[in-house]
Amino acid sequence: MDVVEALTQLGGVADATTLRALTSRRRVRRACAEGVVTRPRRGVCALPVLDETESALRATGGVRSHLSAALHHGWAVKTAPSMPMIKVDRRQRVDADRRTGVRL
Repeated sequence: MDVVEALTQLGGVADATTLRALTSRRRVRRACAEGVVTRPRRGVCALPVLDETESALRATGGVRSHLSAALHHGWAVKTAPSMPMIKVDRRQRVDADRRTGVRL
């Protein structure tokens, strides 16, 4: 099975042992080297949406919300979010260029 497909099936984040059970060690290593999959910490593989969330947090000044927060904590989710989910104070103004690619 493809690494991205396996990670999607596992909810976007998984420990390396669980991921290797669905695919091979070689595929996981290659996906990480190519940047298709990231390693937020040792022994954990994740879809790149986690890195996008970090950038969105800096751009909007918000905090992780919903599925993005669950992935950050290493929880399995049914489907990984297509874009980062960020929560900002309702009085905070976020420019239109900073809203692109982010679900506020």
